[in-house]
Amino acid sequence: MTGESARPAGDHTVGAASTEMSRSRDLFAGVLDAATEQSIIATDAQGLITVFNTGAERMLGYTAEEMIGTSPERLHDPAEIRARAEDLGLPADFGVFLARPATGQPETRQWTYITRDGRRLLASITVSAMRGPRGEVTGFIKVGTDITELSRSRDLFAGVLDAATEQSIIATDPQGLITVFNTGAERMLGYTAEEMIGTSPERLHDPAEIRARAEDLGLPADFGVFLARPATGQPETRQWTYITRDGRRLLASITVSAMRGPRGEVTGFIKVGTDITELSRSRDLFAGVLDAATEQSIIATDPQGLITVFNTGAERMLGYTAEEMIGTSPERLHDPAEIRARAEDLGLPADFGVFLARPATGQPETRQWTYITRDGRRLLASITVSAMRGPRGEVTGFIKVGTDITELNRSRAALQESESRFRDLFQYAPNGMMLVGVGADNAGQFLQVNPAMTRLTGYSEGQLLAMTMSDLAAPADSESPTTGPVALTPDLTIGGSLERHWVHADGSELWVQLSLSPTESTTADASVVGQVEDITARKRAEAALRHQALHDGLTGLPNRVLLMDRIEHALSKSVRTGTRIGVLYIDLDGFKGINDSAGHTAGDRALVHVANQVGAVLRPGDTFARLGGDEFMVVCEGIESADAVTAVARRVLAAIRTPFRVDGEAFALSGSIGVRISEARSSPEQLLHEADQAMYVAKGSGKGRIEVGGPDSEAQLARTAQAKRHMRLSAELRQAVERDELILYGQPVLDLRSGQVVAVESLLRWMHPELSVLAPGDFLDVAEATDLIFPIGSRVLGEACRMAATWVDLLGPAAPSIHVNISGRQLEGGNLHREVLRALAGTGLDPSQLVLELTETHMPLIANSLKNDLQGLRDRGVKVAIDDLGTGYSSLTRITELPVDILKIDMSFVARMEEDPASAAVVRGILSIGDALGLDVIAEGVETPSQAVRLGEYGCTGVQGYLYSRPLPEEELLAHLAKAGR
Repeated sequence: MTGESARPAGDHTVGAASTEMSRSRDLFAGVLDAATEQSIIATDAQGLITVFNTGAERMLGYTAEEMIGTSPERLHDPAEIRARAEDLGLPADFGVFLARPATGQPETRQWTYITRDGRRLLASITVSAMRGPRGEVTGFIKVGTDITELSRSRDLFAGVLDAATEQSIIATDPQGLITVFNTGAERMLGYTAEEMIGTSPERLHDPAEIRARAEDLGLPADFGVFLARPATGQPETRQWTYITRDGRRLLASITVSAMRGPRGEVTGFIKVGTDITELSRSRDLFAGVLDAATEQSIIATDPQGLITVFNTGAERMLGYTAEEMIGTSPERLHDPAEIRARAEDLGLPADFGVFLARPATGQPETRQWTYITRDGRRLLASITVSAMRGPRGEVTGFIKVGTDITELNRSRAALQESESRFRDLFQYAPNGMMLVGVGADNAGQFLQVNPAMTRLTGYSEGQLLAMTMSDLAAPADSESPTTGPVALTPDLTIGGSLERHWVHADGSELWVQLSLSPTESTTADASVVGQVEDITARKRAEAALRHQALHDGLTGLPNRVLLMDRIEHALSKSVRTGTRIGVLYIDLDGFKGINDSAGHTAGDRALVHVANQVGAVLRPGDTFARLGGDEFMVVCEGIESADAVTAVARRVLAAIRTPFRVDGEAFALSGSIGVRISEARSSPEQLLHEADQAMYVAKGSGKGRIEVGGPDSEAQLARTAQAKRHMRLSAELRQAVERDELILYGQPVLDLRSGQVVAVESLLRWMHPELSVLAPGDFLDVAEATDLIFPIGSRVLGEACRMAATWVDLLGPAAPSIHVNISGRQLEGGNLHREVLRALAGTGLDPSQLVLELTETHMPLIANSLKNDLQGLRDRGVKVAIDDLGTGYSSLTRITELPVDILKIDMSFVARMEEDPASAAVVRGILSIGDALGLDVIAEGVETPSQAVRLGEYGCTGVQGYLYSRPLPEEELLAHLAKAGR
């Protein structure tokens, strides 16, 4: 031991702990003072403030001295505290902030702070509990961030998204799943945001385009092809094809950019798309105009002066091809000496910019320049350079239109040798030339005109000199402060160019462009020299473009855009006049069959035929439009009752059914028409939708019908019920095909004279696991509306042939033939001939044992190609029967044109023939037709002995119905046939 006393070990421990605590406090105080952008407020366990940092002072306007020891409740909106208290079932005090943190769960919520000067700040506030060494709550800490501006930015961003109705804006997360789908995207693509959020935008695109782009980039064929370049920081703009909900294809210009977080990380992607379908069509038309202008060179450049268009006229004039010139400067086509001289005049560098100086300011410039051709020849050309501008007025490029005036210039030079330059130029200019007064004494009077001017206007020189410019003006453009002669003041004519609408001497319209220059004269007799160019063709081309934008190119009818405008105007007019409007939504029945059997050219001619026929039966003032495909619409104004518009619909349906021929082949169409009459608050979209719904009900009810619809109409309710039934049955029916739940029954056909079974009609049944046995009427319409009809039809044909082949094996010569019903979709599919031959070959059934039954309503669908197929089958021995005869619209001519062996009288006529003379007459008439044409006739639905007797008296030999046998399953049917054969 030394003399110095030792410090106890415990003192060292206490000292060290005190030192660390002091450092921690200093560090905490530093953190509080440094957090100037966040409010940090600490309270004791009772909720009284113990810490109020610099950030809180700065944000809220109170000092720490004012706030220490008080409750933070004074900083908040009492209404928010009361609302939160009600949610939590607590008193409306500061305890609502502490309820969850006190349990150990920090809570972050948005609250409104009220500052000292009364401003309201939206803040994101996190409240946490502070705990002592034994876990007890020693206080609470509130950390707040002012998000007022962030909230406004979000609201502004949402507003921008909703306002951008002409552009689709789609945002995704980094994995490519949609997070934003704006109103413009809904409007353009037909999907709702609810449908698309959380899915991949890949479904909106053409898979073939995605695969092609993936091959170019060496990437998988998925949505990643859109993100490859944007993910590297390079926004990418490309043309892509959007496929809308209703299957339309839109050409869109799409820009994809990456969105990044504060640390530069990719937080998602944004796709902004603009529909350029019509723009693309306009470009195609523009390209056609360029190619047609073979006498003028038309050269377009981008804003930097690099060539983007080099038309056929330019190739012909200058000897270069478009491939050689695209992407280069037109400067190479000019004489460098001329460019240098012009550059000196303008004080510009000697490059292509000398051509663009004035056009870039909005003034088209026409000058003579020397072109140097590929083979070295020098051409003097009159070149007009104009700026092309985008929708916001920005320069998007320049266009140079050049006319070879080499020969013209030589002619002028020869004339200048004997006459004054001005007189020759005026007299022999190819365009109209005029000297027009603008003085006090001669305003608007023609003082001198050249021959071209007389040819242009159709008036002689003497007639023009006795007229003023207002005498030539079209009635709508006659003298006015802006269009008449008084507008030709000297300050407006220097280098100016005006367009005027005149009337030719023969009464036709004449559009001219005037380029005016002043002359030296006194104020009283001041005049201008005017060059007059005939721009009638250009104006007509512009009018044609406007017409094309609003009309269907095939039929010339208004398109959907013009139709919606017409409906809008008609609705406004109906409100003023107290009348209503009616709309007819027309879908052609049988059009697909014409397209498939005779080709699209025949289909186009069919559409033109319908347009002509329907247009001829409409009232003056009715609008007839083509919506696209085989859909049309009629708008009838001044409608006072449903009967009036229904009468129009009946005339339209009759017009559609008018037969026509294409290349000698006869065709007939029908139509399903939905009718809707406007109400007080109807909108164009609502009328279109409800008429469309009614049309679908008409089509689903058997086609060739008229259905009047409305929001609560039977048509709408039926459409809704039908849609639900269709969805349910289509899924179950698909499973039924896979599980072999579809089986065949058979109903015997007897010879009425001998009582022998001569045939069996195969009838489809569905052994439904829950609904027992279903007849075709319970499900076949759903199969017809989907592609399920094809595997079902193929199965029925194969099974029927198999059963008939079995009968031949067991019954020998007494075996009956088998009748198989063929659906309209099978006829349209074009594979019937192959399917029949496959079924016969697969079962070994002799063709003479097979009868194909076609309903009368399907006869208009039988084009020449299908008729030839049926004739080919008939040549092999297969028979053809027309079922339900008397229920359709077939003519005797149509029956004689087809390869028919058997006529079947519809059971409705058989059921009523004993009481209804008309039905009896139909039965006798069909029997007479069969006898005259040498066809067998079978009466369906025979149920009573008296009916059988009556049919016998009429001379009918073939009968079928419950009087003889109900439809039987295969085993019972075989037993029945065996018994009948004994």
